[in-house]
Amino acid sequence: MTQREMNESFLAQIHNFDVDSEYQFQTHEVNIFLTKAYREVVNELYKEFEKSERIRKVLNPLVKSAQIGSFTTSTTYSNAYTVNLASLDPEVLYVLTEEVTTTAATKIPVKVVTLDSYTANKDNPFKKPYKELVWRLDIGGGSLTHYLISTYTPTSYYITYLQQPEEVDVTSTVSLKINKDVHKDIVDRAVQHALLAKQTNKNLKS
Repeated sequence: MTQREMNESFLAQIHNFDVDSEYQFQTHEVNIFLTKAYREVVNELYKEFEKSERIRKVLNPLVKSAQIGSFTTSTTYSNAYTVNLASLDPEVLYVLTEEVTTTAATKIPVKVVTLDSYTANKDNPFKKPYKELVWRLDIGGGSLTHYLISTYTPTSYYITYLQQPEEVDVTSTVSLKINKDVHKDIVDRAVQHALLAKQTNKNLKS
């Protein structure tokens, strides 16, 4: 359904719960509730992305690719490695796959390692980065700066990623990017958020 139709469905459900029209919602409020529900649904589906073909189909419209060819050299975590920072676009929600080309090799895999793993294995000849493997340090917090740790200088960083869900605009006649199979789920969840918010606000005033 279009975003405008999602709004109509949202208001119809609200009316079913609130036949006396006690709860009134402004357009910007509906946008907020639907956007919150949309992002929650995407985050929950992502957790099962690798396990379910159906979920991959649902999220596929949000899957994008990018090539990053500009890096900033860093001395942090170096330990005789080449450490380069790659800056991701803010629309990147989750990285799904990643590869790097270096001055010594064509596309090679990237292994994500925690800071603890880095510290424990940076000098281990059987686990540390080498010509055919690049590490990417996971520093947590959803950082859009990726630390690429390698024995050779990277020339390009290739990623496929899940895009941040767009803001909902209930005046739009365009559908959300995500597969229509979950549009009703988004509306249902938005209604729950809206009713809870109104009830909470009512309790605070009483």
